[in-house]
Amino acid sequence: MSEKIFRFHDETRLTGGVNWRITLLDEAFLLHTHDYYELEYASEGTGVNVINGVEYPIEAGSLWILGPNDDHMLTGNHVRV
Repeated sequence: MSEKIFRFHDETRLTGGVNWRITLLDEAFLLHTHDYYELEYASEGTGVNVINGVEYPIEAGSLWILGPNDDHMLTGNHVRV
């Protein structure tokens, strides 16, 4: 199966039916939801992840698993997720 690559911020890929991306965040992703599960891992930077109205600090090594329809937004300074 050939690999299709889609660009979004740093990089988004669709591989074997799994969509994944690496994003460098220097501002904010506004409040939004998805109809799928989302795994977020911060490899660097600091900020705040707001999930269903609760604020969680972002630092290197932070990990979240979001369910379908979880409201969430991210703000940060040089956060790579």
